[in-house]
Amino acid sequence: MRIDDDGKDPPHIVLYIVEPFTCGNDSPDVERLACLSLLRCYSNILNAVPDSIRSNISVQIISLESILELGRNRNRLRLSDHMRCLALSVFSQSRKYLAHMNTVKSLTGFGTAANAEQFIKRKDDKNRVPYRLYTPPYVLARSCEKSENTESFGKTSMKQQCSIMYCSYCLSEDQSWLLAVATDDRGEFLETVT
Repeated sequence: MRIDDDGKDPPHIVLYIVEPFTCGNDSPDVERLACLSLLRCYSNILNAVPDSIRSNISVQIISLESILELGRNRNRLRLSDHMRCLALSVFSQSRKYLAHMNTVKSLTGFGTAANAEQFIKRKDDKNRVPYRLYTPPYVLARSCEKSENTESFGKTSMKQQCSIMYCSYCLSEDQSWLLAVATDDRGEFLETVT
């Protein structure tokens, strides 16, 4: 696979790994070692993949016990809800890479194209790396504004556009890290920080 000549991004690949080692085992150490081993295998696979595709691969580990429990339940509604939740969790993990690229060439050395070219050249290597941009599976619509029929007696009403940002935080299990997540009221923005 490679990036096409027409500038489209490579496809996003989701690798589902069914983890069978913890089925019927109640030991947290075995669960931890199994997950670490699977993630190490995934890391080795990523080293063999070209750089253009490596950034577009996500992994989702599914326990075999959860699959068997869904099969025993035989509830079609619960099965479809679980699959939908799993698919949307993968969509919320995927991020699009945003790179600073100058596609316009300046012929004269001045003007807006030349300014954009100089701006890109002045950036240091740290700020030139692609930025991982959150791409939500869906975005909520803006709320409708109600119109008022009352007279304002010649005063123009000022419309204020605002949005809400939600922030949640907690300490890690060993209480050595502060974990935080922030999102907006429409779901367009999502950032996590440790």
